[in-house]
Amino acid sequence: MREKGTELKDFYESKVWEFHKITNPYELIRLQNLLEFLTPKSTDVILDAGCGGGAYTKILPKTSTIIALDLSKGAIKNAKENLQSANIFFIVAAVDHLPLKDRSLSKIVCVDVIEHIVNVEKCLREMARVLKPFGKISIFTTCGNNRLSLEYILAPLLGKLINLIRLKMGHIQVFTTSNLRKLLEPRFVIRSMQYMHHWMGWCLKFLWDTAHLKSSERYQSSPLLKYSISSTFSRAFWLILEAEYRLLKNKSLGSEIIINAIKK
Repeated sequence: MREKGTELKDFYESKVWEFHKITNPYELIRLQNLLEFLTPKSTDVILDAGCGGGAYTKILPKTSTIIALDLSKGAIKNAKENLQSANIFFIVAAVDHLPLKDRSLSKIVCVDVIEHIVNVEKCLREMARVLKPFGKISIFTTCGNNRLSLEYILAPLLGKLINLIRLKMGHIQVFTTSNLRKLLEPRFVIRSMQYMHHWMGWCLKFLWDTAHLKSSERYQSSPLLKYSISSTFSRAFWLILEAEYRLLKNKSLGSEIIINAIKK
């Protein structure tokens, strides 16, 4: 039987990690939160852990030294092609086995990554190892097992479909605020936790993901359908998510979480 880590590596290598510009309100909220907390400086060495195609790598300041790291060779290849900058260094490696020296980093960005990791405790231990004392880390991940999240409430009814969507997205972890605290607090001081994808946003995203699962071939082959989804539904979708976040960001009704922390 193949190890889970090997299966995941093959899964991510099979994906097409294309570079995309951050333009929708949802990602702009995450971007703003990240930059406000990290306050990057010219002397910083910043790791984008699990950089994918490099969307968040690109917005990190060109005055800092940036390390873009991902398990997927394809992701790093695409990131290199789109991010040709003298201050960015690319590494193919796993986030739970970082080929970096102890206390060599000022800050870490970890966007939509730890829900894909088999051993999250090891991953966070590695990040703490390479961070300097009082170094900052921003983590965005899922928290759909919080009891007030709609994902948790509807799991008895829609559990099979929810799990299918998670599988298609490569999610092998679903967190609660409580177990995220337990994972982080031995090595980090949590400065803030904010939630996204609350009830309305979760419903819209669930419908989007379900429709995409059931009609992915039709979606790819129909320019008209692709345009109508991206131009009409998409705009309303992101605006609702943004409004919901502004109103409920401190309430654990959301199924995604933004964590800002400092190494002890």
